[in-house]
Amino acid sequence: YAVDRASAVLRSRGVTAAMINAGGDLYCLGERFPGRAWVVGIQHPRNRASYVYELRVRDRGVDTSGDYERFSVIAGKRFSHIIDPRSGMPVADAIVSATVIARDSQTADALATALCILGEPGLRIAETAGADALILTRGAGGRITTLMTPGLMEKYDGTQDRT
Repeated sequence: YAVDRASAVLRSRGVTAAMINAGGDLYCLGERFPGRAWVVGIQHPRNRASYVYELRVRDRGVDTSGDYERFSVIAGKRFSHIIDPRSGMPVADAIVSATVIARDSQTADALATALCILGEPGLRIAETAGADALILTRGAGGRITTLMTPGLMEKYDGTQDRT
């Protein structure tokens, strides 16, 4: 809410370019430079020095939820701070993170959390809401794999980091 209010206040005062960041909840207002979108890096959830994707974003909210900033390890298993309301238990292991690009930051935040719980079926929900998303999952051998909405890379001029 605060990010969306800040972007509205800036627009009302004639600001045409800004990136508002409140602890990872983002809104990219306009373009960084004329003809150049804001670059948002999607951090590798197990290697802070690396990015999985870089997305070029204009006039959209971006939010990532996942198990790598706030979590507990119990008996060798990682548990997220995100609770699955269906079971009352923390989300465990398979979904590592979800990033959503939506018309505003509130929508992106709500959908990113939901995708951490729902996984791949949640991508259709994001699309229905007019958003795009990518989900990082932990596959065989701990390898990170990506699921995404069909148009994400075309719409957001994304590039995958090979590092």
